[in-house]
Amino acid sequence: MASRLTHIIAVCCVVAVLACPAGAELVLHYDMSERGGEVLHDRSGKGHDASIRGAQWVTTESGAALDFDAVDDFL
Repeated sequence: MASRLTHIIAVCCVVAVLACPAGAELVLHYDMSERGGEVLHDRSGKGHDASIRGAQWVTTESGAALDFDAVDDFL
């Protein structure tokens, strides 16, 4: 379980860094409010919705997250 949580946190960190470079306006925002389904909706208003390929939804203490297997899952 710790390994999965590590992957989830790592992916969220990468998305956060790519989404909000210093000095730039918000490019995308995924808040995981879907809690299921095959599409992750961009809440920034820019329309950068992502199709979920292989990753599985998991329930966390604070809501939901995507679990990537670090092999062939992607958005």
